[in-house]
Amino acid sequence: MDIPLNENETDKHDHSNHGITLLEKQTNVVTRFFQENRHVDEIVGMREELQQKDAWKRYSKDRMKTVSVALVMCLHIGVDPPDSGPKPNPRAKLEMWFDPFSCSPNKAATKITQALQKAYEKWQPRARYKHLIDPTIDDVKSLCTSMRRNSKEDRVLFHYNGHGVPRPTQNGEIWVFNKSFTQYIPLSIYDLQAWMSSPSIYVWDCSAAEVIVNSFNRFADDHVREWQKEFDDFQELGNLPLPPITSHMTQDEQAEKLNFDKKRPRFKDCIQLGACRADEFLPTNPDLPADLFTACLTSPIQTSVLWYLIKTGRKKQFSDTILDEIPGQAVDRRSVMGELNWIFTAITDTIAWNSLPRDDFHKLFRQDLLLASLFRSFLLAEKVMSAHGCNVVSSPSLPSTSDHPLWESWEYTLDLTLKYLANLQSAKDKDYLSVGRDHFYRSSHELSYLIDFNYNTPTEQQHSWFFIEQLNAFEIWLDYGVDRNKPPQQLPIVLQVLLSQAHRLRALELLAKFLDLGQWAIDFSLSVGIFPYVLKLLQSNTKELRPWLSFIWAKILAVEPNYQTELFKENGEDAPQGTPQRTVKTEQLRFLYFANYLEDHETPPRQKVVPAFIIAILNNTKEAQKNFTDRGFINSAIGLLTGPEAHQFRLLKVWLLIGIGRLWAEYDDARWQAVRLDSYSKVFKELKNVSPEVRAAAIYALGCLVRNKSEYNEHAFYIDQQVSDEICKCTRDGAALVREELVVALQWYILEFEDRFAKMILNLMDKLGIDLEDDDREIEKADDAMTVTDKNGRLLNGNERSPSAFGMNIERQSSYRKMRNSHSVNGYYAEEPIRRSGSLYVDSEFNIVNSDPSDISFRNRAISQIEALEKRTFTEPLERTWLSLLRLSLDPINKIARMAQALVKKVEAHAISEKKKLASKISVNLSNYIDEKYQSSEVDDDPIETEEAAGGNNEVRFIVGSPLGPMEGSPTDRDMVDHASPRVPSPAPSSGGSSSRTHPVKPSIHSRNSSKAAKDTSIDNIRRRVVQQPFTPKRNMMKGQFSTAATASTAETKKREQLQPIVKTHFVDWCSKVFAAPILHLIHGNLTDADNLTDDRAITQTNMTDWAEHMEEAQKQLAESEFDGRKPCDSQLVAARIPPSKTGKLTLAMSLLRKYIYACDGEQVYMIRNDSQKTEIARHFKCAADSPFTTDQTTSLILINSRSKEMLMCGSQNGIVRVWDPQFSIHSQEFEGVPNLVSASLPLNDQFRQSYSPENTTIYE
Repeated sequence: MDIPLNENETDKHDHSNHGITLLEKQTNVVTRFFQENRHVDEIVGMREELQQKDAWKRYSKDRMKTVSVALVMCLHIGVDPPDSGPKPNPRAKLEMWFDPFSCSPNKAATKITQALQKAYEKWQPRARYKHLIDPTIDDVKSLCTSMRRNSKEDRVLFHYNGHGVPRPTQNGEIWVFNKSFTQYIPLSIYDLQAWMSSPSIYVWDCSAAEVIVNSFNRFADDHVREWQKEFDDFQELGNLPLPPITSHMTQDEQAEKLNFDKKRPRFKDCIQLGACRADEFLPTNPDLPADLFTACLTSPIQTSVLWYLIKTGRKKQFSDTILDEIPGQAVDRRSVMGELNWIFTAITDTIAWNSLPRDDFHKLFRQDLLLASLFRSFLLAEKVMSAHGCNVVSSPSLPSTSDHPLWESWEYTLDLTLKYLANLQSAKDKDYLSVGRDHFYRSSHELSYLIDFNYNTPTEQQHSWFFIEQLNAFEIWLDYGVDRNKPPQQLPIVLQVLLSQAHRLRALELLAKFLDLGQWAIDFSLSVGIFPYVLKLLQSNTKELRPWLSFIWAKILAVEPNYQTELFKENGEDAPQGTPQRTVKTEQLRFLYFANYLEDHETPPRQKVVPAFIIAILNNTKEAQKNFTDRGFINSAIGLLTGPEAHQFRLLKVWLLIGIGRLWAEYDDARWQAVRLDSYSKVFKELKNVSPEVRAAAIYALGCLVRNKSEYNEHAFYIDQQVSDEICKCTRDGAALVREELVVALQWYILEFEDRFAKMILNLMDKLGIDLEDDDREIEKADDAMTVTDKNGRLLNGNERSPSAFGMNIERQSSYRKMRNSHSVNGYYAEEPIRRSGSLYVDSEFNIVNSDPSDISFRNRAISQIEALEKRTFTEPLERTWLSLLRLSLDPINKIARMAQALVKKVEAHAISEKKKLASKISVNLSNYIDEKYQSSEVDDDPIETEEAAGGNNEVRFIVGSPLGPMEGSPTDRDMVDHASPRVPSPAPSSGGSSSRTHPVKPSIHSRNSSKAAKDTSIDNIRRRVVQQPFTPKRNMMKGQFSTAATASTAETKKREQLQPIVKTHFVDWCSKVFAAPILHLIHGNLTDADNLTDDRAITQTNMTDWAEHMEEAQKQLAESEFDGRKPCDSQLVAARIPPSKTGKLTLAMSLLRKYIYACDGEQVYMIRNDSQKTEIARHFKCAADSPFTTDQTTSLILINSRSKEMLMCGSQNGIVRVWDPQFSIHSQEFEGVPNLVSASLPLNDQFRQSYSPENTTIYE
């Protein structure tokens, strides 16, 4: 819609009175015409800009869950395995923060395993957990196969602790035990893969874990090769006939096609986390746990605190139980532990977002909740383990993130936490007890003494400033550092802030500003995972959030409308992953959030544009239509449309109209609700709105109303007729945008009553003496006349022709159009190209400029019909619609003309088809009738001609599907002759007499032969007469044997068929682009900016560019110097070689700032560059833009926007005004592209001016 054209330009878009006054006071302000979005933009939807959109769309569909967890603990407590590395004393001994030597080995192993299970349950409490302590091979096999069988296609996690067994072997084996614990038994990774299958996650907490990872990948390739061999053998040995397969199929598709049971193994897709490299041992620092890798993965907060204490040398300052004294729970963000976990999640997400490839980030951090938690902790494990001589490994391999700057923020947070814990511990040792702001002495007295302190004690929890500082950094980036190639690193942190009630409003506001930067920002936000957060926030009832949350949703739906399906679920249903799981009461469907916002009287009018847009986007499914119809959206929308709010904001009207139209399109319940409420008639008023966008939206809505295959009745017909009459008043609308929508809207009325239009056309053509079939045949004859010559006249493919007198005259074959409803032309479903011929003029750029014979024939046929219909005093509703369509088919905008022409030809083709069907049916009935006739009587001449001559009552009546006997209301054979076309003579009556029916005579051999010849002659005569009659498709006169159930069934089937468009536009998609572009300042800005939503003038005001100012000043100085010198001009002529015009007249116009002269010979415009060196024709173009439907001569050239965006207005003798953009750069005299037709219309639309006569000439002054 009309939004600021370019923020980088110095345009002034303040059209309020105050703004215009300020602009008028400036000397360098100029006015620009025809620079609104509908003039400079192509009416199409958005184009995807970034490749990462495919990534987040793909992984949003492929969400998975880890539903089973297998814990295999090979501890063998108390026994050191061989080849276990150095054994310092003391050394690390804690397992899952538990001392295994504090109790019996069996009990300790059980407690360690239970602690590990509880750690995983924090992330996935609903998963199925099973564990094995010091297992055998059979135990592992049984566990893995049962896990995979129960998990089906979901993920299974396999956690292996190998602290009590030797290191993995180079052959790809890990170690377990025999039943008596007397031997270490190797377990092949190859077998483990077969038992676990995929998808799976593996955690290897043992020395030399990289050996397992490498062996796993090697065995994965072996499994694929084995599967390939089995598949090849299956194909070779198969005895049954095999279905066809192609080389374009993948091997998986081929195997499925051939019913090969075994699926292709995908072990390379499995995810692995390893504690160290192949040549490394696990850390043995006694201050650290023995399972440091597992501790990092399952308890990252406690491990971080311990690691930081050791790093800073402050461990001795705290008690050994400091890790257990951190207050709160991880799920409570208001507590110390919860806030630390919250910050840790934000930091690790941000590090991953800024360091990992996009595909890896989505797969590892957004696909599975448990997997995302593991990899957040894995980033910490990389930093912690590397500080103690171990380098973690993973598959897929990830880049190192241990030196990312955000780890400093994490260390700073840990430092603040330790200070708080130190103060908390020291407070316990003092003689007073603090409860909030109240402090009490510790004493043995029955009553405590209150101490008055004027300061906050250090024991009060001080919330971290981390999120506030990150929001500030994000805001600074928005203000000063916007770079579309490098998104802000704080983006994942902002998503985490959305979970905080204290900072949620500011986070939403900043996020809305980021999304407003453009489509690339929306793509980045969806890629980082914004959707689950904003979906969950729809449960909030806070009114302050609604403007920003709705704006964010509008941005998302503008780019990815498929997300709308989530809005028709109840709140709390399908809770998004990545957010804490809580019990949410289901109250209402999510889409009602925006409906309530739109209907709220406290919502500012300009902010209602956002929910109106969202609802319009949602209204394109049956589910949405039903929900909004039941809610009475039509009534509320019409109330807003006719109220004062919509009159103030044009954009609100546009989206209300689009929303209404999409609601009642092909949905009878909404359609008849609108009829009962008389809502559609209120839309008629918007057809006279001053804004072209509003008029186009109104036509779109009314066209959708007609787009229904409902049960036919008189009321429905009257409504469709009324709507058609109203929108046809816009046939001569000055905006091409409106006329395009008019063609699309009219097609539904035409397709609904196609049979009636076909009958009307046949009658009209019959009166005009036009035969559609003859026109087609004449066009086909031109195919043999094709020749191609070069500019010198040399023959290229046909008979010799004389060269043209000017330029390059090439006659060559071109593509033209034949009716094909399912094919597209210039973005419009219209016609399929076929080869036609004709004499075509081609300019220097090889652009075809003349017409195909079919276009010429169509134009002449359309003008004849228009003149005939205009002469009538009263016209029928169908004729009025047809007249409008014919006028649109001759529109000066070629695209509009082609669209309307597609509809006209569709109806013409249907008329010809039905006429042929009618002739075929009558021919069959005639044959049957005459056979019966000649079997029952002996005649020497044509019996029918005899009956006609006798004027008897036994007249034959032939109507489509009618019985052969007499019928009331059916035309007689004589009626058919009377109404036959005069171009085909009626057959002469037979010279012979006929036998009386009441006096039969036995025929002789000669008479029988004569009878046969007479019969054949009569059939041909009757066929010719009947085929000439107009077709009456809707009339049902079948009462006899032809009135079968099949006809009724066909009619019902046709009713149920969904109407398919012949032509269409992208108007709604184009309107949606406004929400993919910056618009926040119009919705939430000051009142001056909001005036852009209300201004409907076709002009904008702007500052002159520096180049234009300098050129204008130079011209003034040159003029003053020439005037002062009073030097006579040496020459008053400009030498330029211009082709002679047909009329002998030239129309000229001179550019104000550029050294160009425009010259027009009536058909072409020549742009002549006139400078001191030379004078030449820089370029030329056809005034009519190669339209084959307008042949008017241009008689006037007027320059507009001379000091800004220069354009040329061409006025024709018939009153057609075209506006051309020569494509000059606003900063120089260079061209930026080829000339473009911006607009064309008939401002003087009081009468139809397609045909030219010398008396009908428009004068422009």
